[in-house]
Amino acid sequence: SSDLNWVSESVNEFIDQVMTAVKNVYDTVMVTKNNFAEIKKLMTDYSKELLIERKNKPLRPVEFDKELKNRWKHCRAQIAGIQETTTKLLLQTLAVLKAKPVSPHLRGYQEYVQEAVKEGLAATIVNSIKFLIDQMDVANIERNNIPPLLEIKLGLYHVDVLFSAEDAPVG
Repeated sequence: SSDLNWVSESVNEFIDQVMTAVKNVYDTVMVTKNNFAEIKKLMTDYSKELLIERKNKPLRPVEFDKELKNRWKHCRAQIAGIQETTTKLLLQTLAVLKAKPVSPHLRGYQEYVQEAVKEGLAATIVNSIKFLIDQMDVANIERNNIPPLLEIKLGLYHVDVLFSAEDAPVG
């Protein structure tokens, strides 16, 4: 082993090698970090999407059902796009890390990403439930002048009370 100091002939070559190695590590860490940040942002943005939406007027059950199905179709399309982007980013990370797909280190990273995705999906559900609760909260309804989520019409015919779900508007 030879000593290396600032006046050694090979010091510049050594510095270049170390700088290249450090730059490679930095680039790898930045790709991994940025890809995770992008996945996290996708899920944070998705969590702001509500699984239910309502118009500011009552709808008939058929119309409400149609609106709800369209909303879910929109949400499924969004999550499919997020899944595609997430897969692309994970494959890019795999390539940069030059790791085998079965690597324990990569598996740890994948689990970390999966937790972020689960948190985003859970936040979406929680936000949707909060929205629904707000739609049924009497104080919120009065404060924001929100029409009722469900309007029931009863008709008195002779001595019988008649209710028809087809005629009753919903949220």
